[in-house]
Amino acid sequence: MKLSASILLAQAVSAKQTDVQFNHDHEFHQVAELEKWEALAGKWFRLHGDNLRKSFSKKWKGPNGEFSPEGRFQKEIKKLKKSFDRNCSNKKTFHGRKNEGSDGLAQQVKFLNGTSIDDETFKNTSTSNATRERRSSENSEKIHNSGDRIRHVILNIEQWVEETLSSCGNTNKIITRWRNFAKKWERELEKNPIFEQEIQEEKRYFRSQVTADERCGVIFTQFGLHGNQLYLYDAGIKSEHGIDDLGETNFGNDELMSMKPLPGCYIRAYQHVNKEGYSSVCDKYYGCPVRKSSNGPLTENEGSSVYCYCESKTPPKCGTIWSSDTHPYDHHWATVYDGFEIGVNYSMDNSPRYMGNDWLSRITVNKGCQMKIWEHSNKGGSDFTCQGKYHAETCGRYDLGRVGDNEASSISCICPREFDYVRYDIPTRNWKLKYDENKGITIDQVTVENPCYYGGSCPNQSHVSSQTKTVSSSHNWSRVFEQGLSYTAGASATFEGIGMSQSVTMSVKETYTNGETRTSSETLSSTEPCVAGSHTRVICTYVAYPGKIKVGYTIHWKDRSTTRGSYEGEGWHHDILIQTIPY
Repeated sequence: MKLSASILLAQAVSAKQTDVQFNHDHEFHQVAELEKWEALAGKWFRLHGDNLRKSFSKKWKGPNGEFSPEGRFQKEIKKLKKSFDRNCSNKKTFHGRKNEGSDGLAQQVKFLNGTSIDDETFKNTSTSNATRERRSSENSEKIHNSGDRIRHVILNIEQWVEETLSSCGNTNKIITRWRNFAKKWERELEKNPIFEQEIQEEKRYFRSQVTADERCGVIFTQFGLHGNQLYLYDAGIKSEHGIDDLGETNFGNDELMSMKPLPGCYIRAYQHVNKEGYSSVCDKYYGCPVRKSSNGPLTENEGSSVYCYCESKTPPKCGTIWSSDTHPYDHHWATVYDGFEIGVNYSMDNSPRYMGNDWLSRITVNKGCQMKIWEHSNKGGSDFTCQGKYHAETCGRYDLGRVGDNEASSISCICPREFDYVRYDIPTRNWKLKYDENKGITIDQVTVENPCYYGGSCPNQSHVSSQTKTVSSSHNWSRVFEQGLSYTAGASATFEGIGMSQSVTMSVKETYTNGETRTSSETLSSTEPCVAGSHTRVICTYVAYPGKIKVGYTIHWKDRSTTRGSYEGEGWHHDILIQTIPY
């Protein structure tokens, strides 16, 4: 694919920029998060600020053409910091928590520089010079959408404002203020021809790789949608679109720092290969940073496998694991998503370590979910399940069954969906085939004669055909069980199809997001008699016309979630062609 000179130049300049890092040393990580977005905005203005209208750029960047404190952007960031310091930076609002869990935007945390959760699992999260050099040389022709980058920054700041300041007093005005800023930036980007060209370039790139309905998202090796990137495709349509091991790609293992799904899609990244370990989920079209937040506990430079799904329900949060039953927020903890597994192929002591081996002391499981723990790694030894099928449940240190307190070495958590019923957009009794009269097949032809030799009138003569013909019909339900979600053991769903003598039951083992196709056999016949009145000869031709129907449906699950799909079926329309010949 050929790129414009301006886009290729932007790539070359971008590759030389130093990564923007998260300051783990800050007293309040909320402010560190805000400063990271400010730094990313500065990087964007240096790279792409000239693409804005001059008046707009000067207003937000600074009057001297440099990204400076005199510009609107830095002034507004300064106001947000002051608002946080004045209204939020106290223990009444943000509880002091020594070790951050997955809901990081509501915590006051101080981290050791370059470490994860504790210093026994040291991992330097600062990018080395060698890594930066490798990233710079790894550039294949990929699209850099600068409009998406600043939208990513602006809308994530808006999210920060709403999530961080909304729980503090006297912040309504500043929240409304940033919502208005976000709208102004959206309008500016939408009418800018340069950013529109980049959007079209990206669409063309996607189309050159796969069909349009398989496009899903992009992941990046740097914050702010910068760095080396990898395009993702819908793993619900083809399971091979999922990336079980990022180490086997040019993107690399333990490099993931930001991700951006397409609208209507979500990306889930995991700590280890093959969906093991802690994970984070991004369903925001403007993209998410990969770090401990409300998106999940996965930290930057820790992702090893990644999957993208479109038109699917995002996985629910399953529960929380705690290393202390008596003072839970003062020790290690993490909230995990549906499908979580740890301690199976990888030790629970691997970085990031929220819950080390033999640390677990408390479980909180959400309604409709269940968390299971085992005494040994790889799900060995005694086990215990904390069940939340009908209501949220907490299992403390004295409630962990035969596994016991501080003894768990592997954990799983699922929120199994259970089929309730399916409702078609058009009731089955009102289904009508669209058929082609030029493609009919003849089942039988019957001739009935009634010459009435003795004059006058005589009784009708009739005959019923005994001929049959067997044909096959195809039926497809586009979406049933969705990849990326958990289901009850042996889960099944029951559907109706046009012309089918009985309903169809599909199991979770047979079908996922791309649905299920069944072929049915149908015996065509007719019970209609061919009737000849007095002084007539009647020729009856029994025909059947193939037809198709397409109707939408909604699957209702017992957790009150729904799945939309469409049914396409083939059927047959029966008819009798009658020719009457008088005697």
